[in-house]
Amino acid sequence: MMVVETEKTSQLAKVENALNTLAARAYDIGRYFVTIDQVGNCRSRDYQRNFNRFYRVRRGAEWQSVYYDILFREYGNKLSFAQVITELYERTGNIEPSFSSKLVATLDTDKPVWDKYVLANLGKKLIGTKNEVRLKNAVALYQDIEEWYSAFLSTEQAKQWISLFDEKLTDFVWLSPTKKIDLILCSMREN
Repeated sequence: MMVVETEKTSQLAKVENALNTLAARAYDIGRYFVTIDQVGNCRSRDYQRNFNRFYRVRRGAEWQSVYYDILFREYGNKLSFAQVITELYERTGNIEPSFSSKLVATLDTDKPVWDKYVLANLGKKLIGTKNEVRLKNAVALYQDIEEWYSAFLSTEQAKQWISLFDEKLTDFVWLSPTKKIDLILCSMREN
C-alpha cells in the first residue's frame, strides 16, 4: 500500500512541476489560442509563423505549402489522423505522425497530439523501418493514444490533474480536457 501512495505522490509532484513550467510559459498557450481561433486564416504568413513557433515546425517551404493546404482545405472538418498522415506521406514522402496529429488537434481540440514526451510518459514508441510499416504502425499507435486519453479522462486522477491545471492556469480554464492533459504530459520531462 505504501508503494502505491509513494507512486501517486511522485506522479502528482511531476504534474505540479509540469504546471509550474506551463505557468512560466503561458505565452505559448496564448499562441495555441491563435492556432485554433484563427485557423481560417492559415494561409496567412503571420498565422503560419505563430503555428510554426508553437508547434516547432522546422520544415521547408514546399512541405509547409502542402501542410497548410491541407489545413486550409479541411478547415471546419474533423479529419482522422489516418487521413492526414496518409495524405502527408503521399504528397511529401515523409511519415509525420507528430505534425499530422497537430493538424488534427487544431481542427478538433478534443484530439490529442503526438509528442515525444507524451509517448514517453505513456510508455509508447513507434516501431518499424519500412515506410509502409511505419505508416501502419503510426495509425495504430495514434489509436492507442486516443484510447488511453478516453480511458484516462474518466478517472479521478485525470479530474485531479485538470483541477490543478485550472487552479494554476486560471486564464486557460477554457481549454478542452484533452488539451490540458496534452500540455501536462508534454511538460512532464525527466531532467
